[in-house]
Amino acid sequence: MLPVVELTEIKVYEITGRRIDDPDAAVEPEQSLDVQARGSENWFETRVKLSVDTSEAQLLADVGAVFTFSEPLKVPQVAAGEFVEKVGVMAVYPFLREHIFTTAGRLGVAPPVLGLLRAGTFTIASDQQDSDR
Repeated sequence: MLPVVELTEIKVYEITGRRIDDPDAAVEPEQSLDVQARGSENWFETRVKLSVDTSEAQLLADVGAVFTFSEPLKVPQVAAGEFVEKVGVMAVYPFLREHIFTTAGRLGVAPPVLGLLRAGTFTIASDQQDSDR
């Protein structure tokens, strides 16, 4: 799959941040990662939504990486899952990290440090489509 694939677009679907009104509210820092994949014979998208809640803010970034194929390609589900895990999510994650960090800074709250993302620590929801974007 890799020889015919090229990263052609980074799509930002949503970036939101909300400062917590009650600084005394005890909120356990929490992260949630939602990974989705969809595509056709001509393109493939890995979309990742990262939600981070801290004691000071609720932060969310939803970003997709669009890959196009140099020739029409039918990708088996197993190969697609491996591609998403090893390439797609890793292409998107730096953008998620930057959006979360920047949004926290704009809100005037301590930016959360996001740990390393390890393959196999997330599940992938599939939304196969036959049509182009």
